[in-house]
Amino acid sequence: MKNTKTKSIVALAIVLVLTVVFGIVGVTGMSFQGGLWKLLPWLPTTNADAWPQAISLGLDLRGGVHFLLQVDMRAALTKRADAIAADLRTQLRDKRIRHTGISRIGNDVEVSFATAEERDRANDLLRNTQPDLLLTLPEASKAPYVIHAELSQKAIQNVQNYALKQNISTLHNRINELGVAEPVIAQQGADRIVVQLPGVQDTAKAKDILG
Repeated sequence: MKNTKTKSIVALAIVLVLTVVFGIVGVTGMSFQGGLWKLLPWLPTTNADAWPQAISLGLDLRGGVHFLLQVDMRAALTKRADAIAADLRTQLRDKRIRHTGISRIGNDVEVSFATAEERDRANDLLRNTQPDLLLTLPEASKAPYVIHAELSQKAIQNVQNYALKQNISTLHNRINELGVAEPVIAQQGADRIVVQLPGVQDTAKAKDILG
């Protein structure tokens, strides 16, 4: 019974000590490397030199800036649709399949033909070379004969994932310019990126670099 009471007192004492220590860090901004061990030499440790490397102070204790950025998925899909239109134009030209126009409508692409025969040739080609596209042929009794092309759901997901990864990579490169130690750059949800920059006080400069 006595041992149990003694252990409870020791545990309470440790909690109080840690509360004091982190309270000093949070209020004064003093770092472990910057003199806290000199101020509190009685902290219980057998290797004080190991503590500063082992403890990583986060945003709450070191201060800093926090951003929640949203990736423009609409722009990413529009860019992909423009690329598809250009690719289809090249393919049809190379195979000498005549069309009367290729246009982007939202994130979809429409290709028009003067004859049903030319449309059928193009349809056969694109079904074998464009696995990301869902092709439909609207009924028509006269020209223009149209192929409607849209991205599959899997292809849309791939575009969005690539846009997120590309933006995260770009943010890493820009944050390196700030020389921030241990930044946090992480995906949140389907189209957002969390950026935490511990120790950074110049919010305007951080915003300018992040773009």
